[in-house]
Amino acid sequence: MVYAGTKDGMTYGFYLDADGLQNVFELTNEEHMALMDGQSAGKMITFHADGKPTLEDPPAPTTEELAESARSKRDSLIEDVSWRIERYQTQRDLGIPTTDSAETYTQILQYVQDLRDIPSQSGFPANIAWPTIPA
Repeated sequence: MVYAGTKDGMTYGFYLDADGLQNVFELTNEEHMALMDGQSAGKMITFHADGKPTLEDPPAPTTEELAESARSKRDSLIEDVSWRIERYQTQRDLGIPTTDSAETYTQILQYVQDLRDIPSQSGFPANIAWPTIPA
């Protein structure tokens, strides 16, 4: 048996002992595990003062959260190819054969610029056309 309730009237949780709990509700082990499984699958456990906890869909991300996530992904994608730009420049400056062709180098530079331009896309941040990395 597991108990859902609050000790301070504000923060709810699961407890093995009902002593000292307010707004307490008994849950079977199966009910508790179903809540845990739902949470693992992306649902939110919502506690209620007048009933057992339930599973709900999390709220949709805000525009600011979507923009932050997109910028983070963009920055990561730029970082993922930066080494190729640096390698090409170093090899070229040393006068040794480059691993990437000049054409591929230019394509990579354009890819990075396209990533930097993502915040200016008309659909940003909800609908983004992500560029494809050159081979």
